[in-house]
Formats: sequence, C-alpha cells, structure tokens
Amino acid sequence: MDKRYQVFVSSTYKDLIPERVEVIQALLELDCIPSGMEYFPAADETQWDFIKKLIDESDYYIVIIAGKYGSVDDNGISYTQKEYEYAISKNIPTIAFLHSDIDSLPTIKTEKDKKARKKLENFENLVKRKLCKFWSSPQDLGAVVSRSISQAKKNYPRTGWIRADSMTGTSEKEVVQLYKKIETLEQKLEESSRFVELNKLNLDNLADGEDKIKVIADIKSGSWNDPKTERKTYNLSWNIINYHLLPKIISPIRMTSFKSALNSITKEVYLNDTQNVEMPANITIKIANDFYETVKIQLTLLDLIKFYDEEFFTDEKPKMVKMVALTKKGKEKLLQLRAVRKK
Repeated sequence: MDKRYQVFVSSTYKDLIPERVEVIQALLELDCIPSGMEYFPAADETQWDFIKKLIDESDYYIVIIAGKYGSVDDNGISYTQKEYEYAISKNIPTIAFLHSDIDSLPTIKTEKDKKARKKLENFENLVKRKLCKFWSSPQDLGAVVSRSISQAKKNYPRTGWIRADSMTGTSEKEVVQLYKKIETLEQKLEESSRFVELNKLNLDNLADGEDKIKVIADIKSGSWNDPKTERKTYNLSWNIINYHLLPKIISPIRMTSFKSALNSITKEVYLNDTQNVEMPANITIKIANDFYETVKIQLTLLDLIKFYDEEFFTDEKPKMVKMVALTKKGKEKLLQLRAVRKK
C-alpha cells in the first residue's frame, strides 16, 4: 500500500526561507506531508503545546541548522533546540542538516552575540551525536533531504497515511482532512516561493510613502433622470491610499469587494476636497481600471497585501473565491498610519 509520511521541518525561519522552500518542495515530490512553523493555525492552545502535538503526529523529524540560534524561551533555550530534544525524547527518527561553512554566510544570517554563538555551537555538537548531513546551498539542501528521507523510509519504516481506496477501514472524513491538509501545504509552498522570488527582485525603487500616483475618476451626481458627470484627476500619495484602503481589508475581503474599496477611497478624498463646499446628491464615483490594476500590483510587490483562494459553500456546493488580506507587513503599515498614540 502507498503511504504518505508526515515530516516535521524545524529551523530558524527568516534566515532560511529559500532553504525551507527547497526542503518542502523535495518532501512534496517524495509524497511526504511537510509540517512546521508556517502552518500553525490560530488556536486556543499554547504555541508550544501545538508544536509538540505536530511532532507527535509526525513520522520523521528534520532540523536545519545554519548561522542563527533563533528565538529563545524563558530558559534561554531556542525553540529549534527544544523541538529537536522533544522529538528525540519521543523516539521519532531525526536527521540534522548542518551548514558546511557558516563563515561563508552573510553577516545578517549569523549570530553577532557571543552567548548566542556559543549556544549554537553547543546545539551543533548535540545534533552531531545522531544522524546528521551537511549542505552548502538551498538546492544542495533539497537534494540531501530528498536522499536522506528516502533512506529513512527504508531503514526506519513508520505508520504514515494510507489512501482510503487501498484500505477500506480508513474513514472518509480522515481522507478528506488529509487532502485538505495537502492542498493547504501546497498553497503555502507556492506563497513561500513567490516571497523568495520577490526577494530576488530589486524593489528599492518602488514608489511608496509620500510618492504620488495619478488617479482619474468619473464622478456622477444629481438625479437619475438628469445626471451630471465630471472627470477629476487627483495626485494621491501611497500613504493616503493605504490610510483609507488598509482598514477596509483588516479582515479578508473578496476580490470583487477590493475594487469597490478603491472606489470608496476616491469618494472619501472627493468629499474632503475643500473646493466641494456644496455636496451634490447621489454621488457615484468610478475609477479607471488601470489604477485598480496598478494598486493591486504595487501593494503586492510591497508585500502589504496577499491573494488566496478560499472555499465557500453555496447551496451545499463548494465554490472557490479569490480573497484579499493584509500581510504581516501590511498590518505593520496600518499600525504606522492609523494607530493613535498616547500624548
């Protein structure tokens, strides 16, 4: 029977994003189910309890170590080391992947603090007591992980997951949950890949902040049988756009609502225009499609918004809907522009 194995991927995060993408891609190609910090849901249980639960459910555990020791708990132990020690205590087959030349890494990806460097060195010595491999680049790491997991499946067979059509005792609900989990992981991988590609681009020259963009809007007012239309041009800064737009997507909205949100921004700017002392009745404002597309692209490249598919049920039938949400950086921008500080 064909099985899928769940593999917990442990590492520091920000300094190893390209490496994690390669590892997850390698695991998916081996029909494995990656599990790790990217997939933590919002839950009532503590983060550490949830990590332990994920490790308990995993068939194999791998840890990637480079130049960072990582964030630590109240006892000064990094969460990466805690995860490794917990997996060992549960007798889960573990493999460590250590960078072969930490001195070759950029300074930003290494520890500057002497205590942190010492802790990292001690952690490396700890994992070297068990099975470990060495790597020098993201692509090299992906290949080493692929070979190592293939060997681990032969030498340390585990329970894994089995398709429902090959084992009649497996419940349909379990199978559905498994496929949904795989879809979620593949979507996360795609998002991570896009993030890595964006990092490769030169985004330093992107307009932002007080840089301005021209907005052309058709403004229709008056009664339905005697409408008046005027075309106005505004030069709006990206801060003004973000000031009005980001609060509207603090909770995810449908793509179809995104353009309406941009229309409403132009309306708010129009109503605040000091020249419009006497406000006309029944104002309808429509922006040009070019502006709508530009804002979508610009805010995506600035990593302020993200797009994803979400499943909704209409008349008990599933329907995929394109959604828009703030990224972590988008929430930080919203905080910067909108938060009220103490005086």
